[in-house]
Amino acid sequence: MRPNLENAIESAVSFLRARQMESGEFAIYTSMNSRFDDEPAHNSTPFVTTFAIHALQEVTRLDVSSMLDKASKFLLSKMEPPGLWRYWHRVPVPPDADDTACCSYALISAGAAPPGLAENRPVLFANRDERGLFHTWLDPKRPIANDVDCVVNANVLLYLGDTPETRPASDYLNQLVESNTEDSASWYYIPRQTAYYAISRPLRRGVSRLEPSGRLIVERTLRRQVSDGSFGSDLDTAMAISTLLNCGHSSCLDSAVEALVRRQQTDGSWGRDAFYGAPRLPPPGPFVFWFGSAELTTALCLEALALFSKAK
Repeated sequence: MRPNLENAIESAVSFLRARQMESGEFAIYTSMNSRFDDEPAHNSTPFVTTFAIHALQEVTRLDVSSMLDKASKFLLSKMEPPGLWRYWHRVPVPPDADDTACCSYALISAGAAPPGLAENRPVLFANRDERGLFHTWLDPKRPIANDVDCVVNANVLLYLGDTPETRPASDYLNQLVESNTEDSASWYYIPRQTAYYAISRPLRRGVSRLEPSGRLIVERTLRRQVSDGSFGSDLDTAMAISTLLNCGHSSCLDSAVEALVRRQQTDGSWGRDAFYGAPRLPPPGPFVFWFGSAELTTALCLEALALFSKAK
């Protein structure tokens, strides 16, 4: 591992260690615009902490066990029977497939899955439309505006893996990527690199049915690389690096990693970028506020750098 890459990873871990709350949570903030130039409000949600868990698990040289333990306990504190999660607890929203899948997989990968977690699988499978695609909201009383989001379906695939019941979701994602229409298929996430990153995660886990998407995602992601080696923002660059590595492409990434390392702040963080948003009701509609945090961007940057260091 190159010294500057090693130092960048250590600094990122130190930042996340310092910013992890006593509860184990990692923060996310809400802004009325994607630039976060107002006074963003802190939101408490289990969702962001799942990305920190994945990033920290890729760090092999440093002891991050206490951070992972605290983060896992935070997720467990927000779980509702039968193994469901909701984005907010202070706002009356129902449990959803996105948080449930991401929290479930994070706990499994961290070796902290509680007994009976698999009881949420029948709930997820019962929450599909006539095509076999997963609705976002786990609410049988919400047949109207219960959307099918491509990133949510990718996150459910990450948790459930390749089964006969999930193959329609894999085929749906392949069709979106083949037709180049994934930008219009997410209600909540900032396209397009987010969709590619989300699809690459179950592909890396072994959902080989997504391999046709993986080949196209590699080609299109590489086309987005700019002259300084980056793929745009810090967040987009981190997701692009992880996406390519998840899809089995490890060459030509040195300049992207170098760009990411150059942009790291002195405290070990990277800047706050919008990762997802809340659409105007009734959905789908334009975003009315955006979500992001230095903790989330740093977790995704750390994941990219750690994956790259393991691939070299």
